[in-house]
Amino acid sequence: HQFTLTFGVPLSGGVWLRGFAAAQFKDYSEDLRLLFPIDVDTEREDSNFFTLDLSRDLNRSVTALLRFASYNNESVIRNIFYRKNIFTLGLDLRF
Repeated sequence: HQFTLTFGVPLSGGVWLRGFAAAQFKDYSEDLRLLFPIDVDTEREDSNFFTLDLSRDLNRSVTALLRFASYNNESVIRNIFYRKNIFTLGLDLRF
């Protein structure tokens, strides 16, 4: 099962606070050893994360963005989890 939460709140001065989170609950019925990868596609490891960002349009085609993301995901080896935190400062360009 996986639960997701998405929200966006306008703040003053044209700034937006947005968030996206997901939690996935896993329970394996067999007690297999750690040698068996569950999946070789690392893009599908995202199972538990929280992302929070502040953004502001600078003009019609440019948005400034400050983002924090925290991940607690299962690796390709089952029952082995890893954590990572990422801070991002960037510009979104629309053309």
